[in-house]
Amino acid sequence: MEPRILIGTDEGLWELGQAGSVAVEALAGQPVAALAAAGARTWALVGERAIWSTDDGRRWEPAASVEGQPATCLASTPAGLLVGTEQAHLLRLAGSRLEPVEAFDTAEGRDAWYTPWGDPADVRSISVEPGGGAIYVNVHVGGVVRSRDGGRSWTPTLDIEADVHQVLAHPARPGVVLAAAAIGLGVSHDG
Repeated sequence: MEPRILIGTDEGLWELGQAGSVAVEALAGQPVAALAAAGARTWALVGERAIWSTDDGRRWEPAASVEGQPATCLASTPAGLLVGTEQAHLLRLAGSRLEPVEAFDTAEGRDAWYTPWGDPADVRSISVEPGGGAIYVNVHVGGVVRSRDGGRSWTPTLDIEADVHQVLAHPARPGVVLAAAAIGLGVSHDG
């Protein structure tokens, strides 16, 4: 099987292969804001309100609709697909429905999350350690919160004033986490 690179753009989803880039017809002309994968399954955040998926890379189908706050990002976890939203909420895909991750709404320090322009904070990125380890969620501005129990509880990991813009767990080295922030690049070797 030829390796595939998927690229989400404002004009749709593109597949980059040896023959160049080809538009994915099912999502042509629609903004694709985020992608997540687990094994053969791939999900796409289409616009701010729809999750699409494919098992074979060819047939894309609607998987769920986003109600409430618009979606911002996706991540595949052993406990299912997580969807981050505006106003800093997390949803988990359960069948064809998105259900709130209620423990995230009670994370320590949540009442201090904010944006510099006065709006409520948003989830900007989600990353998972290899092998289904810790889940890291970046909130703007709220720092990075971590769950080591599949999302049942959340712990702050750094001062929210670091103004993190993206968190990324290393794909092969548990405990290595990168945080791109307004103050620079942060690296942790112990989660």
